[in-house]
Amino acid sequence: VVRILGLLQQQAGGVLDIALAAPTGKAAARLQVSIQQAKLALQLSPEEVSAIPERAGTIHRLLGSRPDRTQFRHHADNPLPIDVLVMDEASMVDVALMAKLLQALPAGCRLILLGDRHQLSSVEAGSVLSDIYGRASGFTPAFCRRLERVTGITVEPSTEPGLALSDCVVRLRHSYRFDKQSGIGKLAAAVKLGNGDESLRQLRSGQATDIALLDRREELVSIAVDGYKTYLELAQRDVSAFELFRSFERFRILTALSAGTGGTLMLNQAIEKALVDLDIADRASAWYPGRPVIVRRNDYNLRLYNGDVGILLMDESGEPRVCFPAAEGLFRWIAPSRLPQWELAYAMTVHKSQGSEFDRVLLVLPEHDAPLLTRELVYTAVTRARERFEISGSEALLRLAVARRLQRPSGLRDALWGDDSVCSD
Repeated sequence: VVRILGLLQQQAGGVLDIALAAPTGKAAARLQVSIQQAKLALQLSPEEVSAIPERAGTIHRLLGSRPDRTQFRHHADNPLPIDVLVMDEASMVDVALMAKLLQALPAGCRLILLGDRHQLSSVEAGSVLSDIYGRASGFTPAFCRRLERVTGITVEPSTEPGLALSDCVVRLRHSYRFDKQSGIGKLAAAVKLGNGDESLRQLRSGQATDIALLDRREELVSIAVDGYKTYLELAQRDVSAFELFRSFERFRILTALSAGTGGTLMLNQAIEKALVDLDIADRASAWYPGRPVIVRRNDYNLRLYNGDVGILLMDESGEPRVCFPAAEGLFRWIAPSRLPQWELAYAMTVHKSQGSEFDRVLLVLPEHDAPLLTRELVYTAVTRARERFEISGSEALLRLAVARRLQRPSGLRDALWGDDSVCSD
């Protein structure tokens, strides 16, 4: 992305106004770090480096959300003053928000969408990124000829009849989160293809040390205690918010559902009780250092949004404050009494985990089938893990989930690609 932005700056012959955005604060913070690291790694001139921004924000902040109004500050009649917009985690954006974003872009603005179309879509209407990808299977012959003239690189055109939109779709094949030859990489590939038998074979084979299928559900709480013990011990010390968040990201329990056995509500209660009983968490205070929470409702006044994760810490005066990462790489401190609706975050749904990544992930399947249990959900859970992925649940339910695709028709795919549009893998 940084290389693309550098090329756009060169073509423009001047400084472009570039904005970086993502659907959530944590995704924006991750985009910001990625841009900063890439600027250091690439060989760019000092002028090109300084022209590429490092600060990223949420889409709501970019558009100018106002607590007392439903309309954003920027819209068709008051467009954003930018030349280029880079948006990460585009699969999380619903149709309505994407429409408002597009309406706020000025004429001639370049839009670069980044994301994984195989991941879960937004909990709201539509699957925008997947619909935009549509049936793109390669570049048109005309585009391939232009590409060869400019770069000297020969690319075989698609054999399928193509539309101009096909030339705007680039499929990236290398993951920097995990090696595709690792257990996580092979499992993710099997799930993406809807191959339940191969997914189970990878989990059962014992050939990969970074994936596992757990048989005993009663072990979940003890696994959670072991996973969070070091983090909560660190929270008792005088450490920075950045260091504590990094420790919290080393392990996470993900679920398909909020309610029921194997849902976040029951698991969070059981985990916190076990931590308190073992004196790992402070039984004397409901707001103990390290207590993790996740916001469930938007609060535009506080600039907190559904899915934002915070950690309880003591401020300089010894008062409890919930610390939230800000998109600018800083942290915001909110009194617990001011928080909008929230819940514990030792366990969180796969939907809420989008835009995040963890060293170790444990996915807990429900005891019974549910419509939300889909291939996209399992794939999203697997690809949250950097180093190790474990899954607890029945083999039959996992096989059923991997075979079931999420269907979110909105009409966008047909509008872009035609009625016969078929999504290719």
